[in-house]
Amino acid sequence: MGATLSDVAFEYKALWIQAGVYFLTTCWVYRWQIITSRKHVIEKYKELKAKRTTVL
Repeated sequence: MGATLSDVAFEYKALWIQAGVYFLTTCWVYRWQIITSRKHVIEKYKELKAKRTTVL
């Protein structure tokens, strides 16, 4: 107990690197989910629009 920052500098840097990698991975996954969801919404919209034009 009571270690200085220089005593735990390696672990401190490793934790910040881990946090950075986690953040970037989370951003990438979130972006991928948004793009995928948008594609599905556009696809569904086109299907509904095609159905509507065939009915009218």
